[in-house]
Amino acid sequence: MKLGPEGKPAAYLSQHHILLLCGLYGLSTLMEPIQRYNCPVESNLRNFDIWTKDNTLTDILLDYIKAHGIERVFDFTATEARRRLISWPAVHIELAGNVFHCFSTTAAGDDMLIPFGQLMAEFLLSASTERLLAIKPETEVGGIVFRSFSKPRSGMPREAELREFS
Repeated sequence: MKLGPEGKPAAYLSQHHILLLCGLYGLSTLMEPIQRYNCPVESNLRNFDIWTKDNTLTDILLDYIKAHGIERVFDFTATEARRRLISWPAVHIELAGNVFHCFSTTAAGDDMLIPFGQLMAEFLLSASTERLLAIKPETEVGGIVFRSFSKPRSGMPREAELREFS
C-alpha cells in the first residue's frame, strides 16, 4: 500500500491495529522488521499450501483478535489469492459479522493497493474507533466500498476481467 510521506508515521502512531499479510511472513505488525523479498501468493504455489494448511493464518488472526479485543476487521487483501489465505467465515463468526471486505470502484487486484493506501492515510488511520464502528455495509469512502461479502458488487472491477485483457 502506498501511504504517502505522512501516512507512514501516522500508521505507527495510529490507535488502530494494522496487520500485514504476505506470502513469506504470513501476518506481521508494522513494527516487525521484514526484508525485501519476492514471494508471490498464488493458489498453485507451495507457500499458499503452507499458510492455508490447518487454517494456520486464520488461527493466528483469531488469536490476535481475541488477545487485543478487536471489534471490527477491515480486509484489504486486494487479490482473491491473498483473500483465500484467511478463512473469512471463521473471522465473521468470531466478530459476529463485524468484518468488512474492501473493494475499489476504479481498480481490482494489485491495482487496488494504491487507493487502499490513500484511504488508510487520509481516513482510516486517524478516524476514531467510534467512527470506524459506525461504518455500515456498502458505505463508500474515497472510492472504496466496505462490503460484508468477500466479492465486489455488480458493476465493480474484477480481477478475472483484468487478467483477460493482460
